[in-house]
Amino acid sequence: MPDLSHLRMRRSRLDNLPALVLPEGFALRSLTAAELPELACLLSAAFPEMVWTPKKTHEALFADLSVKETLALVEESTGNLVATASARLLPERFPEAGYLHWVGAHKTFQGKGLGRLVTLAVLHRFREMGCTSAVLETQDFRLPALQTYLKLGFEPEHDDDTHAARWEAILSPPLGKQPVTQVAFVVKDMDLAREAWAKALNVPIPETRLTIPGHERDLTYLGKPTGAQAKLAFFNLGQVQIELIEPVVGSGPSVWDNAPEGVHHLAFRTKNMAATRDALAAAGIPLVFRGDGANGSQMAYFDARETLGLYFEFAEAKKTPL
Repeated sequence: MPDLSHLRMRRSRLDNLPALVLPEGFALRSLTAAELPELACLLSAAFPEMVWTPKKTHEALFADLSVKETLALVEESTGNLVATASARLLPERFPEAGYLHWVGAHKTFQGKGLGRLVTLAVLHRFREMGCTSAVLETQDFRLPALQTYLKLGFEPEHDDDTHAARWEAILSPPLGKQPVTQVAFVVKDMDLAREAWAKALNVPIPETRLTIPGHERDLTYLGKPTGAQAKLAFFNLGQVQIELIEPVVGSGPSVWDNAPEGVHHLAFRTKNMAATRDALAAAGIPLVFRGDGANGSQMAYFDARETLGLYFEFAEAKKTPL
């Protein structure tokens, strides 16, 4: 899976910032190297996918002379650091702009608006330093942070040819507001199921087709190539398609293999599969099965069985890196 470049955002003005009002029970403090252990613990809790030691924290935020100040919100009742952001200046890359750096809130305080507050505090610092704008770089899957930045007046900048499509995916309606394009069912006997569905819907019996791994679709399951096959039949009902799936027993591991009869997945469309993957991964719904289709398209299945009892399938008409 290729690494995607960071997304860039910019707030073009700092002379119109909202007032900084701290909630009761919290204080804002400029940190020193003496607080490295506490700051490392906070960053580890805010970014659990990374390992933050006091040494790494010192190198990233105190030894780096481009970092001018690191702020933290402190819970006054405990003295604990609960959110942080740093003010960085990179004049060669971003003249007259402040660079918002390492914004994070402790996992037990996420969703309480503290990331917004510490970000706003750094923006006020930038204005005091004489900066006229602010920039930041982040990743597609950090959706709550992206929404915070957008609400604070940051706007996307397209720094490479992948950014336009990635931002379009991020700014598109969330999954719950997208139309379902397909409802799929696993059946034991395709012939009987086709006849029963056709009779119930009062439509002709559709043809059955067989997937052809390595030709029609380059299938992988849990990251490994698979020869899985399934018999498929489709009923097109206006905007929603009914798909019937009969797994080919023993053909290879897949989302079809050993699937019980009944609802198998809901399908949607996406314009950026990588952004969709990251958003669903952040919701605890991992990518498990994917393949390439005709005319440069691709499809991917995401496993929501543990919480929702089914898969999500996403189809992308023009394949982007995944």
